Amino acid sequence: MKKAKLKRANSEKKWVMAQIGRQAYAEKIFKALDIEIKVQHSYPAARYNPDSLYGKKMKEAKKLVQGYSDSDFTRYGIAGSTDMAFVQEVLNTEDIVMVGAGRSGNNIHGVDEYAHISDLKALVKELIYYLCY
Repeated sequence: MKKAKLKRANSEKKWVMAQIGRQAYAEKIFKALDIEIKVQHSYPAARYNPDSLYGKKMKEAKKLVQGYSDSDFTRYGIAGSTDMAFVQEVLNTEDIVMVGAGRSGNNIHGVDEYAHISDLKALVKELIYYLCY
């Protein structure tokens, strides 16, 4: 293992042990107070670099397939995270591309969520371009 990865692994191990210690302490207090708790792990914040080689390549794929221009792309932040944040954390990089076939109005992750077939076809074309060219 490289020195940086070993250092990161040790740091992560210390963080996990600290969380376990805090949880055990909290459980003792709650047991004494007769309070039931449920612990839920939350995702770390995900950060993506749109200026990375991979971000630029995906932008190029979307421009080619969808006919977008540079002015069609907007940078923004979102609340919440994904399990890709864990991958990002382990790899120690922001060079991860996240895309999907959703558009506003599709009730994404809600009741009656749906995707347009044309969006799915476009996504497949974008991924083929991204992975093959």
